[in-house]
Amino acid sequence: MTVWDGLVGQRAVIATLSRAVGGHGMTHAWLFTGPPGSGRSNAAVAFAAALQCEQRSGCGECHACHTVLAGSHADVVRVRTEKLSIGVDDVRDLVRKAALAPVGARWQIMVVEDADRLTDSACNALLKAIEEPTERTVWLLCAPTSEDVLGTIRSRCRSIALSTPAPVDVADFLVRTEGVSESLASYAARASQGHIGRARALARDEATRNRRRERHRGAGATRARRTGEQPGVGHPVAAHGPAQGGDHGPLPDQPLPDGHRASSRLARASRGRTRARTASTRSSTGRRASRTR
Repeated sequence: MTVWDGLVGQRAVIATLSRAVGGHGMTHAWLFTGPPGSGRSNAAVAFAAALQCEQRSGCGECHACHTVLAGSHADVVRVRTEKLSIGVDDVRDLVRKAALAPVGARWQIMVVEDADRLTDSACNALLKAIEEPTERTVWLLCAPTSEDVLGTIRSRCRSIALSTPAPVDVADFLVRTEGVSESLASYAARASQGHIGRARALARDEATRNRRRERHRGAGATRARRTGEQPGVGHPVAAHGPAQGGDHGPLPDQPLPDGHRASSRLARASRGRTRARTASTRSSTGRRASRTR
């Protein structure tokens, strides 16, 4: 099992990163983008593991690969935050670490998983480090889209764009890694809409699946209440079915419900009052015109 096996439906991305590990197209700054759940942070960490790999391939078996994936490698720093932003002090500390020589023989790698949360001051501090990189430092930035990153930083990075994986790829991944049945994997893949984290949760945990079903039932009941009419005002579409010509009223040979009869009487009475007012207005206007002549 290689470090790339956790990237679902990203064959083109894996091919590009594998070539870079082999020395073709390698650069000091990378920007990983993709929708939520596509695995952009996983791709950055897998790339970091492959760059540190003792076999120089991302074998997934050596000590370097294991420690990078576990988050304990001395030369790989990962920056994640639960806060709304990453401030300049955090980035300055990261820049200082990036300037140090790596402990091992390979690279000093800085992974910023929420580059879209950098403040303006933090972006300026990071920009200086990317503009003047040290020889063995690699920056891996992650963001939902390239527009979420300062333009001057974006222009100095090689872009790697991940896509939402197809349901068949997600299902295959769940069968292979979670050991679930094909039917459950297929359900989780469709329900998650390509989000790997949600798909795993649905495949692993029955309580998560039950909560999702309850939410869908509640949403269905809410939609039914919103689209159905109140008693005495109209008829529910489901009670009679659609009429010919696309009308949602009752068929001609069906009696009107009580509510419809009441509504029809009110409508006829209203139209009668309107006609009476119109006739009265015309008569009054005619009399005024006759006196004027």
